[in-house]
Amino acid sequence: MYTIFAAFIISISALNLLAQNANEWKDINKLGMRHYGEGDYEAAISDYTKLIELTSHINVRPNRGADPASFSNDLLADKVTVLDPRTALAYVNRGRTFFAAGKPDDAIDDFNHALTISPAMSDAYFCRGFAWLSKNQYDLSIADFEKFIKL
Repeated sequence: MYTIFAAFIISISALNLLAQNANEWKDINKLGMRHYGEGDYEAAISDYTKLIELTSHINVRPNRGADPASFSNDLLADKVTVLDPRTALAYVNRGRTFFAAGKPDDAIDDFNHALTISPAMSDAYFCRGFAWLSKNQYDLSIADFEKFIKL
């Protein structure tokens, strides 16, 4: 029962946070696009990292066997949970920026994160295909381009 109540409270808090962050997200995204367009890739990467942090949240759960009365002191952060679908877009944009900055491995990592969040995000497959191509990973590149075309 405590777990259901905690999940409900976290969900309500998350929805409130999403509404509050909508304008901030738009402003930071525009700034990231501007920095990217100006070729200031480090600033754009920083902007997109802020977006990822803004739209990702730590998922906490009580330690097994913990007394429910002590949950406030006995929580374990076990993973980051994405509650906002814009996080996938922020990963794709940061991945594009990493790629433009000559960092294809970092770009691939970000495209992978985006696809974990949103497996049907065609832009992530398209961009990752070019990143694999730049590393002469032709089979992986072709697979991503084929997936892009199917989506």
